[in-house]
Amino acid sequence: MQVIVRNITKRKRLQFQNAQITLLSQRLNSATTQREAAQVIAQAAQTLLGWDAFNLDLYSPEQDKMLSVLTIDEIAGRQQETAPANHLGTPTACDRRVLRDGACLIQREGGAAGDFEFVRFGDKERPSASMLFAPIRNGARVSGIVAVHSYKDHGYGEEDLALLQLLGDHCAGALERLRAEEALRESQERFHTFMDYTPVVAFMKNEAGQYLYGNPAWARQFN
Repeated sequence: MQVIVRNITKRKRLQFQNAQITLLSQRLNSATTQREAAQVIAQAAQTLLGWDAFNLDLYSPEQDKMLSVLTIDEIAGRQQETAPANHLGTPTACDRRVLRDGACLIQREGGAAGDFEFVRFGDKERPSASMLFAPIRNGARVSGIVAVHSYKDHGYGEEDLALLQLLGDHCAGALERLRAEEALRESQERFHTFMDYTPVVAFMKNEAGQYLYGNPAWARQFN
């Protein structure tokens, strides 16, 4: 009887997790910025794992830099967004370990960090007791790290770590898509800002000779 009950409980838990992953996919498809996507991921992690603090950082291998997208901590009994610990900086030793070796579970006995290097955020006087870190992976490419923190001793286990890695793998494609879209928007904004204020006449034509674009200096010729 106990085996049957455990099997039913496990099946229900898997069904719930699958439903949350499906919902995550739908909400990620509706996100328009990386920050919105990070908020969706944070909510999914809260539902599936529970957390007192959360952070999601993207990694640029070209620059070897971490970019903080979302950082949340429990301060005075309320979870709120906080200033990032390392907004645009060199990866810490912990970051590099996760980027290189994969997901890890850290239990801080008595607040000790062991051989890990942490940069605290939010309530810096209150160290996390149990932490999960997972790389955000799209195939062989690692594009960031998602982490959840608990202030309870042994708040997480190996099953939780596997679940966070599932979230990290599941959101990688959406975050990369949004990063590309945001980079394109920024490039277009820089282009139009320059073209709108330059006194130089500039225009573009297609192969048929039709005008595709003309800047204000070009348009003023016809006034």
